[in-house]
Amino acid sequence: MNSIRNLTRHAVASFVLLALTSACSTNQTLAPPLPNDIAGEMHHLAYDVLAVNVETSIESEQTLGVEGGGQAAKEGFKLMGQAPIGCLGAGMYAGLCYAMMPIFPIITAVRAEDPEIAREELGEFYARIEDYDLHATLESRLLERMAVENLPAVEPGSVGPGNRLITVNVYTSPMELQHSGYKKGYIDVTLPYTIELTDGSGKTLARKSGKASEDFARSSRSTTLYPKLDQWLETIVETSIGKMLLEWQPEVTLGYTHPNKVEKMTWLGRKYLDWAPVDTLTPQLEWQGLEELIPPERMSEITDVTYELEVFGYGLEMGDYPYKRRTISKLAGLSAAAYQLEEELLPCQRYYWEAKARFFYRGAMRTTTFPQKYELKTSGPDCKMPRYLLPEIPALEGSIVGP
Repeated sequence: MNSIRNLTRHAVASFVLLALTSACSTNQTLAPPLPNDIAGEMHHLAYDVLAVNVETSIESEQTLGVEGGGQAAKEGFKLMGQAPIGCLGAGMYAGLCYAMMPIFPIITAVRAEDPEIAREELGEFYARIEDYDLHATLESRLLERMAVENLPAVEPGSVGPGNRLITVNVYTSPMELQHSGYKKGYIDVTLPYTIELTDGSGKTLARKSGKASEDFARSSRSTTLYPKLDQWLETIVETSIGKMLLEWQPEVTLGYTHPNKVEKMTWLGRKYLDWAPVDTLTPQLEWQGLEELIPPERMSEITDVTYELEVFGYGLEMGDYPYKRRTISKLAGLSAAAYQLEEELLPCQRYYWEAKARFFYRGAMRTTTFPQKYELKTSGPDCKMPRYLLPEIPALEGSIVGP
């Protein structure tokens, strides 16, 4: 009996290996790797005008990975690889668990989706992506951000003689869509991108590449696609304008002065630092001035220093996760590295704050980097532990997600 069982097991394993081999042969060629990043000496960046250039591929790379049962066999193969760890906790059934390993791919293969259905779902999903108009939307948001930052934006072909030009180039590779292969399965979407800053001669001064990806479940694709695309573009815009063009490199962050941290002790006698709560609901926030962090020889070439401050918290929107960042107060153009809040905060609540400097260095606008958020804990009657989440805000009736 054992010999028959072993023979069957080897036959099943051979079938699975054959299925995997034939399935993998249907895969398309892998996308080329993204170019290497170039950090560059960006604090010396000088310009008179800025241009934006966005280039995206018209067609996506729609792949099914492997067809039908082959995809399921591939998933089963991953289960086989994980089985030895999972079987360790099977107790008296561990032997049966190990014996079942070779047929995991057959068990999952039963769940395989019809490839035609998967391809149809891919086509419908990508049609919604095309309606979003990624190219035009990204270019528009880059220009909007430059306008918000008061940067001297011009059309790429309209640079006057003698003007020093820096171009923000954003290249997005073909968007990759891959169906899980199962009924009511997910669609995995990946958007590779590369951002480059080039001078008037076309020389690359800095480069940063990345990938945005998400698994979209069938049940929520219609509501989550556009918000996720918005989030991806916001990341690209922030990296392009905020991180690469404006922020001083190497990074400089403004340290906190008040509120500060105090030494506390656990019940086991271990010392640690924690944020001291403020004794007013309109506290004054204080941070380091720029002159404390920039060398004097550089500081002599810096003008028009102002500070920006944001106070925020986190809350649930009608019970949804993840927690939503909610801005409480946002200010710009502050002349001093301190500000007293005017509107009262909630008692026994946990807030956070960030401050950065904005200035001109050799005629080009620069900012410091936002620090890791600093805590702002308010006191209150019988307040032993300030609340982490802000009170819930009811959703507006009839709100629509996405265009």
